[in-house]
Amino acid sequence: MKFDIDRTEYLTMNVLKDFQRATVERIDALFRKGQSRILVADEVGMGKTLIARGVIVKTARLRIEEKDDIFKVVYICSNISIANQNIRKLKVSEGAKIEGVSDTRLSMQHLKITQQELDQNLKEGFIQLIPLTPDTSFRMTTGGGAASERALIYAILRRMSELSGLLDELKKFLKYSVSKEDNWNDCIN
Repeated sequence: MKFDIDRTEYLTMNVLKDFQRATVERIDALFRKGQSRILVADEVGMGKTLIARGVIVKTARLRIEEKDDIFKVVYICSNISIANQNIRKLKVSEGAKIEGVSDTRLSMQHLKITQQELDQNLKEGFIQLIPLTPDTSFRMTTGGGAASERALIYAILRRMSELSGLLDELKKFLKYSVSKEDNWNDCIN
């Protein structure tokens, strides 16, 4: 389904209360004048997520006017639960791709984003929502990392000609304690 900015903007803006609509319009005006960052802070229950939805639509229109192929929205939230709840509220069109926060490692989020860029349905939907939380970005562990993350590291390193003689040892090292062979093979291919 091709993204229809006019219909999407109409449907999104019509559900906003006057003060929410005024906030969205003000942010849109600031973006169009070159402002690159805006902080919206308000009490709980005042509709910040609905305002964000309106800002997404208005900014999508701006990106369309500037002939962008896709509009990426990075949604930063305090925790995975709230991110998964709000990311669905931020979906402004049927074509917008949302999967919520499932990967807990930032490197794997990047891989998901790259995979989505190849999705023709995503391109037709124009908007890509990318949720990040402190857990996806900053959680430090004492473990060796997820098998899929280690497989991604191997897939990157094996392309380096300087390491060609060490690939077997590197694979053994990174694959250590991987219990499911399929997960490893899916990630490196």
